[in-house]
Amino acid sequence: MNIYLYIMSLPEAFLICALCLLLVFGVLSWPKENLKIVAPMFYARPFARFVSLRRNKQAVEKKKLQFGSGLSGEFFATSDMLFQRHLAISRDQSKLSVLIDGLAQIKRFSWLGLHTLLITFYLVFMQVSVFDKLIFLNFFVVDSYAVYLKLLILIATCIILVLTSQLKKVIYSFELVLLILFATLGMLLLVSSYNLLSFYLALELQSFALYILAALRRDSEFSTEAGLKYFILGAFASGFLLFGISLIYGFSGTLHFEELFRLLCLSTYEVLPGEVLFFSSIHSVGLLVGFTFVFVGLLFKLGAVPFHMWLPDVYEGAPLIVTCFFAVVPKIAIFGLCCRLLFNTFYSLPELPLNDYFSLVLQPILFFSAFGSILLACFVGLKQKKIKRLIAYSAMGHVGYMLLGVLSGSIAGLSAIFLYLIIYAITSLGLFSLTLSTLQFKGITTPNKSKNLIFIGDLYLVASSNPLLGITFATILFSMAGIPPLSGFIAKFILFFASFNAGVYFLTSVAILASVISCFFYIRFVKNATFVLEKFNSISPVFYSISCAHSIILGCVIFFLLFFILYPGPLFLFAHNLAFLFVF
Repeated sequence: MNIYLYIMSLPEAFLICALCLLLVFGVLSWPKENLKIVAPMFYARPFARFVSLRRNKQAVEKKKLQFGSGLSGEFFATSDMLFQRHLAISRDQSKLSVLIDGLAQIKRFSWLGLHTLLITFYLVFMQVSVFDKLIFLNFFVVDSYAVYLKLLILIATCIILVLTSQLKKVIYSFELVLLILFATLGMLLLVSSYNLLSFYLALELQSFALYILAALRRDSEFSTEAGLKYFILGAFASGFLLFGISLIYGFSGTLHFEELFRLLCLSTYEVLPGEVLFFSSIHSVGLLVGFTFVFVGLLFKLGAVPFHMWLPDVYEGAPLIVTCFFAVVPKIAIFGLCCRLLFNTFYSLPELPLNDYFSLVLQPILFFSAFGSILLACFVGLKQKKIKRLIAYSAMGHVGYMLLGVLSGSIAGLSAIFLYLIIYAITSLGLFSLTLSTLQFKGITTPNKSKNLIFIGDLYLVASSNPLLGITFATILFSMAGIPPLSGFIAKFILFFASFNAGVYFLTSVAILASVISCFFYIRFVKNATFVLEKFNSISPVFYSISCAHSIILGCVIFFLLFFILYPGPLFLFAHNLAFLFVF
């Protein structure tokens, strides 16, 4: 009975149990040959075949020593050639069998993880009518704000697991789906956190899963470098977070969000009945310094300037499906928590003296971070030639735009952030679905071999191979650039309008100009994918066919991007209600 109450009060408990079962099932069901990996292609069975062939060659050499005078050199040359050919064929067969087994296992685990998330989605949806319920010793809160953010996180993760099940290039690890689910568990706990201790533990649970996901491809030096760099710099960010939390606890004596809110609301704080502790300006400055370190750690997790050093390398080194997960889902959880902290502590209290400290310390940090993110993404993105690095700088620019909404400090700004987050997530999922569907193609110079989609120049003549795919590609990129009348333009317009009304004139003007300049590298995508270049006039690459799941996702995304302007009311109302539910 207690387990049932825990699951109904916090659906993440069901996800924890399901993860344990999936881990046991994965270890038991994964082929034993694949668990004996020393390097990605050296398994027990091919190695045993190699040893037997080696023994045969040694026998031939022995006969050569014994009967060297009676046998011709052609005989031994033919034997060596047959041995090498037999060895190459056995290696190719082992690679093919491992590829088929790996793809089947990844697909099986993806659908198991998808069913787990759907059940979790149902349990979370049952809590929509719950109002401000504190659970687990006030460490977590169940309110409409957290529930709606959880639903958004679960929907985005479900789409990513569907894309994972359609992978054409195997990742030699069944932990891919499990790590995505562990990271999702951390994000669900993060948006429900109502205590700085639970907030830190949930954030680290998410971060450790992301570190391993970045280094998941053990046969790639870039992936190993990405995971190591992400881990080392993430440790520094965790140090900033812990130092800020310790300062907050040292100057306030509490880690609970509601009690911190009361400290910032009242000039006196009642500790015990009849005892009053006067909250001096020194304590308020100490609290603000602690919050500054906390937000520095959060800005690192978002990849905002000047804490962006890890972002391009991690996006480039990680597998493409992991990059898709990095670019979409963690931003929903971290921005949700940032809005809860800021709007509960500072923005809702414009008449208090503490707001002056915020305007002197925290607002300049957020202003500089948004300003640097927008400009750096705009100008550095123009020089990028690789698709993943360009997507990384594009994500950095979008983070800067959303920080612009945070700086507005109003209900309209909060609503614009949620609207921008939803449209950005839909557009990014469409872009990654399109990129994953054309991940491999037959090149011009090597028509008999498959090539991976790495450079922007590899997208040449996508429209000639599939005109409908080219139109889809252009529509998604035009929406990300903010070209009217697509949904990306509406999201930017609402965000800029809210920040301009809040008095953030300079940064809004810079963001508008940067948005115009950044259209260049999005249009460069379209040029390479659509227009015929002179040196490729004679022959064009052949892209592989798109799966049914990719087609459905791309169709839904294109329908939303094109026709959102005709009926934007439901999404506007959802974002506005989410902002009001959070504040009140």
